[in-house]
Amino acid sequence: MRAQSAEEANERAILALTIVGSVDEFKNRIKAIPGDLTKGIPIIDMPIKKIWHCAGSISFAEADRKENYKINVRGTEVLLEWSLLMGVEDIYYISTAYRCGKMEGEIQENLDENEV
Repeated sequence: MRAQSAEEANERAILALTIVGSVDEFKNRIKAIPGDLTKGIPIIDMPIKKIWHCAGSISFAEADRKENYKINVRGTEVLLEWSLLMGVEDIYYISTAYRCGKMEGEIQENLDENEV
């Protein structure tokens, strides 16, 4: 979770859970870890079974293209590599609409055969 402290990361996670109406169900079952995937992953001295990865930049500005790649692609690669080393059992990845570019109308969630 992009945050300056563990307390701020936890507050942001609780806010997100509150928005989706699941705070009571999950607030005692999660641990938000502050960090920035583009700067590496902090040392974590506890077993981690599951990761929910929903970080990303959604700016469509051409000037942000390199930074978006760094955050959305390289940050995810760093997390996946680290997860393999740590023996994480499950990773849940939540993408953004950024993947659709400037398409309009209904966007199907089918994978392009060239992406598999």
